[in-house]
Amino acid sequence: MYDDVKFMAVWIGFLVISIICAIAEKLLKRHRKENSPPPRKLSEEKLYSAADLYLLKTGDTPPKETVQRNFSVISKEIYFDLSGDFIEFNSHCELDPAYQYEPDSDSDFTGFKEDYPQIWFGPTEEIRSAVEEYFKNGTAGIDFVELRNDHFLFAATVDYYGDRLRFYAFNENTHGGLYSGIGLVYSRNYEGTSLERKLIAALDEAAATYDEVE
Repeated sequence: MYDDVKFMAVWIGFLVISIICAIAEKLLKRHRKENSPPPRKLSEEKLYSAADLYLLKTGDTPPKETVQRNFSVISKEIYFDLSGDFIEFNSHCELDPAYQYEPDSDSDFTGFKEDYPQIWFGPTEEIRSAVEEYFKNGTAGIDFVELRNDHFLFAATVDYYGDRLRFYAFNENTHGGLYSGIGLVYSRNYEGTSLERKLIAALDEAAATYDEVE
């Protein structure tokens, strides 16, 4: 009988201590909440990479003089004009040739920089999907423009690994054939900015001057 009373007393004591601790913890949390400073909003700059912040400032800078570029494929020589703001680099993949937007550089060749816009030639799964959508529905992506000229089917914009891909899809008569094209990849952070317009203007010029010579 004595042991039962002793056990009950210990159990009640433990329960009382637990209740007191829970109340104290609740009061402490309330005190911290009431006395803590309001949460700070993330500054706009923290949404952008260092490259973004630098490159966005170049949007209002006039582009460098256009340069005629060319490359060879089987039985053909390809010619097109591209802003001097773009420098060739080795993409180490089917996207070749490839050019990177580096407006402050005078190099003839550069290394790959992940956050920098690029213009390249070649096939991608995104272009393939857009071309298939075009043949099925007569449209593709956003900002769609049908061309149906000697070299291109259409121009459109699609998602590309979290970035934007604006491209001109080749028709079946070009060296790249269907599911290939001229593409411009750039950060979503540039949408609606003068930099986006500058980049797309460079892509448009490359497409407008594109030619193949046997």
